[in-house]
Amino acid sequence: MGYFILLRNNSNTLNILVDSTGTNLYVSDWNNFRVIKWIGLNSSFGIVVAGGNGEGYLTTQVDRPWGLYLDESSNSVFVVDYDANAIQKWNLGDQNGTFIAGTPGTSGSNASQLNQPTQIIADPFGNLYVSDTSNHRIQMFQKSKSYSTGITIAGINNSPGSSDEQLYSPNGLAFDSDMNLFVADALNMRVQKFMLL
Repeated sequence: MGYFILLRNNSNTLNILVDSTGTNLYVSDWNNFRVIKWIGLNSSFGIVVAGGNGEGYLTTQVDRPWGLYLDESSNSVFVVDYDANAIQKWNLGDQNGTFIAGTPGTSGSNASQLNQPTQIIADPFGNLYVSDTSNHRIQMFQKSKSYSTGITIAGINNSPGSSDEQLYSPNGLAFDSDMNLFVADALNMRVQKFMLL
């Protein structure tokens, strides 16, 4: 088995994803406050597709990008903006993003707020699922409602614990083919399975 170093000089890469063509790599470049798209997996050519204008809560900035979700149907990338406590949508090629969930720069635990979110995935209907890590819950944001308000679908809001219905700093998310949701329940050192349908 061979190996090679694909990318260097990223500052604390926290998430990567590859598009459906298998040729483009998206990287959350945490300490450089940006998301980079690498054109071709063997290329040294990358372009900034989100942020890159320092840390902050403006629509031209990404403050500690973590999770990424690529929506190829709308040619956009959704970015979990950890320090901004928000989710941004960046249309590829645009210079500005749009905050679609959370309150930029303000943490909170009501249905429209997030507290240090980390990961994001989507279901086949375009609904977004976010690890609201410091609120110890998973929030679903419905596409049909423009992602405006979250619904807690796993965990108990602001109540960390180890019972079956609780989470403690959830992070990674994945669906199986039956749309069961798997959650990396980080500080409980376990993986939880939630049947949503």
